[in-house]
Amino acid sequence: MRRPWRITQIWQKTLYIVIGYAVFASLFFVLRTWFLSANSSPYAVLDFGINIGYTLLGVRIFRGYHEPVVEPRAWWRWTGRPRAGFWLGALHVFALFGAAQELLPRGGLAPNLAVAVVNCSLFAVVAFGYLNSSFRLRLHPELWSDRRPKPQTRDLAP
Repeated sequence: MRRPWRITQIWQKTLYIVIGYAVFASLFFVLRTWFLSANSSPYAVLDFGINIGYTLLGVRIFRGYHEPVVEPRAWWRWTGRPRAGFWLGALHVFALFGAAQELLPRGGLAPNLAVAVVNCSLFAVVAFGYLNSSFRLRLHPELWSDRRPKPQTRDLAP
C-alpha cells in the first residue's frame, strides 16, 4: 500500500502557509488589477472558493506530532490537538468581526451586501470548522496527537 502524502513537520506547515499566501496574494493582485474589481461579487466568490479549498486541503494533509498518517482523519477533525483549533478558530472569529464591518455604511456609501456576506461567510465557516474540531476532540483525548518534546537546554553555569 502506498503511503499518502502528509505534512507533519512544523517547517513544512509553515512553508505550505507561506507559499500559499504568496501564490494566492499574487493571483488576487493580478485579478483585481486587470480583470475584476476587488469589490465585485465574482471576486468575492472566487476568493471564498480558493481560501476554503486551500484550508480544507491543509486540514486533510496536515498531521500532528506522532498522529497516524496512513488512515484519513475523521471528517470533522481539523487539528491534531484541541488547543490548536481553539487558537485558529479564535483568530477567524476575530477576522469575522473585522469582515462584519463591511456590512456597515462607510463615508455615506451603502455597503455591498453580497460581497460582505460572502466575506463574512468565509471566516464563519473556517472558524466553525476549527472550533467544532476542538470541541469534539476534547471529548476524545485518545485521538489527540502527542505533545512535541521540549528541547533540552544545557546548563551553561560555570
